[in-house]
Formats: sequence, C-alpha cells, structure tokens
Amino acid sequence: MLETGDRDNRVATLLAAKPSPELAIPATLHASLTARLDRLGPLAKEVAQIGAVLGREFSYDLIEQVAGRPAAELRLGLDQLAEAGLLFCRGVAPRASYLFKHALVQDAARAAAAIAASPASRNSVQAACQIVSASTRRRSSHSRQLTPCSRVVPSLAYTAGVGG
Repeated sequence: MLETGDRDNRVATLLAAKPSPELAIPATLHASLTARLDRLGPLAKEVAQIGAVLGREFSYDLIEQVAGRPAAELRLGLDQLAEAGLLFCRGVAPRASYLFKHALVQDAARAAAAIAASPASRNSVQAACQIVSASTRRRSSHSRQLTPCSRVVPSLAYTAGVGG
C-alpha cells in the first residue's frame, strides 16, 4: 500500500509540473500546422505562404514569377515542403505543379501570410495577391465581388492596392 501512495504522489507531481515549451501540444489543428511550417524555417514558410495565396494548386512558373528568389532557393523551399508532406509535387521544375496536401495546410500558410514578418516576404505575398486578383478580374469582370486577396489577406490586399 505504501508503494501505491508513492507512485500516486509522483504522478500528481508530474501532472502539476509546468509543461515544457518543446513538449507542448498545440491546442488546435491549425496551430499544429502553423508550428510545422515554422519548424521548416523561414524559406519554406515563405514559399508556402506565397503558394497559399496563389491557390491550393499552382505551377512552378507562377510561383517563380512572384517569389523574387533565385531558382535554387525556390526549389529548395518547395522540396522542403514536399519532404515534410505538406505539398505534393507533380513533374519536375520548371514544368512542375504543386498541390497542398490538404486545404487546412493551405489555410494555415495563408493565415501566416497575413502576419508575415519580413518585408521581402510581404512583398512576395503582395505580388501573388496582385496576380491572383488580376486573374480573377479577367474571369469575372462583369461581377462586383471581392478579390480573393481581399477576402484571404485583407491587410496585404489593401497595402498592395488590390482590395475590393
């Protein structure tokens, strides 16, 4: 009986202890996906943000136009995302196309784009917004709708001058 009490005390002590930040479990799936993007590093995260604004599926040619990075860096970022299982790649760059594994991955990257820290990252995402907005206007020039960027990343769409 004495052993059981000691074990219960140890368990209670462990449960009462403050969790370590390294071992902390995100409260939501969105937070978990955001944490995965953060762990990949700034290059892969920025590439994911740009891709997320372009759409669930995008071509290498399109992301290359807006990324503003050397081809080797862009490919490295895309490869990191694919190796992490967040992005599927079909084909070989420059003729490749990419697809986010799940819409929730795209949403997490898009939400991170709204609060992008670096000016270079914000500029790339803004360029992606302009391309997506121009494409949307061509497809539905007769309708008066918000552009995808103004729905998705309102602060970036406004500063890029593409807000609805």
